[in-house]
Amino acid sequence: MRHIHKSGPIITHCSAGIGRSGTLICIDVVLGLIGQDLEFDISDIVRSMRLQRHGMVQTEDQYIFCYQVILYVLKRLQVEEQQRNS
Repeated sequence: MRHIHKSGPIITHCSAGIGRSGTLICIDVVLGLIGQDLEFDISDIVRSMRLQRHGMVQTEDQYIFCYQVILYVLKRLQVEEQQRNS
């Protein structure tokens, strides 16, 4: 998705445009912050998104998925860093 973004805008939409789309957008925002080595708080990001569009990240499962994906990414980055330092 980020590779495509370099050649034009990303358009994402699900049924209501807030659940799955909100989940994808939240994850993308956090990945961008991780890439810049900045601090983040997923709940603050979702809260901010909901100020712009009510109901973003619609279900508990979607909210949990955001955390799971970010945890997976952070663990992978940690392993890669440990391998470089070995």
